[in-house]
Amino acid sequence: MIDGPYVKEQTDMPLLVLSGTNRFLREADLKKGGKEDIFYFWDAKQQHAAPTPGSMGSEQKTIQLNGVDPALTGTFHVQLADGKTAEVTTVFELLKKEIAGYTLDKVAARTGLPAHEIELFANELGTRKPAMIIHGAGTNHWFHNDLSNRSLILLVALTGNTGKNGGGFNHYVGQERVWPEQGFFKLAYPETRKKQRFQNTTLWSYVHSTNKDPHLYDGKPIEWYIQESVKNGWMPLWPKNGKKPRAFIVWRANYLNQAKGNEILESSLWKDLDLIVNINYRMDTTALYSDVVLPAASYYEKVDINTTDCHSYIHPFGKACEPLFESKTDWDIFRALAEKMAEVATRKGLKPFHDDAFDWNRDFTQLAHDWTGKGTIQTDEQAVNFILGNAEETKGMTYQQIQQKPLRFIATDPESWNSDIEPGIAYTPFKHQLERKRPWRTLTGRQQFYIDHPWYIELGEALPTFKEPVDEKYPLYWNTPHGRWSIHSTWRDHRAMLRLQRGGPIVYMHPDDARKRGLKDNDWVRIHNEVGQCVCRLQILPGEKPGRVTMYHGWEKFLGFKEGGWQSLTYIKIKPTQLIGKYGHVNFRLNYWALLGTIATARWMLRRRRSEEKQPCQDTNTRWSWT
Repeated sequence: MIDGPYVKEQTDMPLLVLSGTNRFLREADLKKGGKEDIFYFWDAKQQHAAPTPGSMGSEQKTIQLNGVDPALTGTFHVQLADGKTAEVTTVFELLKKEIAGYTLDKVAARTGLPAHEIELFANELGTRKPAMIIHGAGTNHWFHNDLSNRSLILLVALTGNTGKNGGGFNHYVGQERVWPEQGFFKLAYPETRKKQRFQNTTLWSYVHSTNKDPHLYDGKPIEWYIQESVKNGWMPLWPKNGKKPRAFIVWRANYLNQAKGNEILESSLWKDLDLIVNINYRMDTTALYSDVVLPAASYYEKVDINTTDCHSYIHPFGKACEPLFESKTDWDIFRALAEKMAEVATRKGLKPFHDDAFDWNRDFTQLAHDWTGKGTIQTDEQAVNFILGNAEETKGMTYQQIQQKPLRFIATDPESWNSDIEPGIAYTPFKHQLERKRPWRTLTGRQQFYIDHPWYIELGEALPTFKEPVDEKYPLYWNTPHGRWSIHSTWRDHRAMLRLQRGGPIVYMHPDDARKRGLKDNDWVRIHNEVGQCVCRLQILPGEKPGRVTMYHGWEKFLGFKEGGWQSLTYIKIKPTQLIGKYGHVNFRLNYWALLGTIATARWMLRRRRSEEKQPCQDTNTRWSWT
């Protein structure tokens, strides 16, 4: 079932690990002045440790083995630079030891799945080619989401399926991937991405609020890991030096409604802000709690383009009608803001200055000029054409062309992609690695499953493994998956969607759990823990898991809750390993590698016996204005 030749060439399974430190054997261990990013496997033919081709420190730009036969199993001895002898073994040997305790019976008992079905699935995955695993965003809502993802990818790697048409691992969660990204970068970041103050929202929200995690990790609070990460430059944190943020512009996001522990954020972070601006086309929860709301055009009132990681076509957003009332398109909104800032800078006589942190000469009086590509781009359609014309994937395309019909990309940017566009064949990632033997963009130059960063080793996660869910010692788990009846998370209250269920926030509970608490279907219930509470209607559902209650997410706080909202019971829970950076391929990049925020669990449910209704927030300071 294990594809031996594939695993030896394409993965880190044959790489050698020092038995004493659990770190990869590196050239620096064997030679004085050796590199930290050249690794070794055991050549079964020559019976000695040989450097692996294609690692980050290697001069070889291929992972081709050229007749070398890496051993997958065994224990060996090598002479270190200091003359001492050290024992080494392979990653695959360590993996075998890691999974030895997961017998079929134990896995069946833990998962609740019949043993014969687990065995059948394993046989089919190991023998049917090609095989693919597809998963959505739900896995990433859990604390050990990284372990789950690494484990799933490991399965398709061991069976030799990654890089083959119809095989591999695919993750889907909406329109995340910008295919013509180089064109987008040239437009949005003319001084390059390196000169931007990017920030992961989870870390920013945690540090600048009182939304804290009480747990310890390897005996240390999460704050210790955060401080180390920021100090080492692994994760950015703005503003620096303990300063508080003062202004907040929310664009294309319902931040306050979706944020974990949003009522905690409202009472801490929100109060520290002097100005909150919301760019929005509906009065959602965030808009109601903002100082200024700038009315934005919706998707059918503007020119825009759309791509997704699910296929290799580019789609237009055509303007079906003009923006209503004072609404403006995204392009026009930010151009107007740039013009106003330039006007104020000129009026105040602000002089150009050098931004030492990013080596950038900034002149706010020229902001509007710079925003429009030195004055060459005046409309959103021109901006779209700039993106299309400055990306390998779309060179030669225009907005008018894709309006007639969606077009497939003509090429792939070698800096961003790992396969070519082939006529008549669905895009298949990682063909360059499998067919052309190009190194993988990892520290070891291979599909890397063993991460020997000290934090991974200390926390017992160097290899994909199983860890028990975080135990809050409450009788019920609080589960908030993606909305079942909604159009993404924006239109949770769409009339057609509301008609598919009871028209308001519902929490689902198993009949046995409801019976224990004396609850009946459609009762008002209070769900609470030490973080917060919400009050909503109950639906008794036999399909719900005993010991768990579920509320599909996205409900506005003012829509159907008597108190609180679906995020009122949660707090931001950061996993230490996701704070790591500057480890080969593991580096901060916005929306690609940074920490996720996961949730706490709920305490218990009590019957609700109050009839008064909580009114929606009416914030009289909110205004829609372009004055």
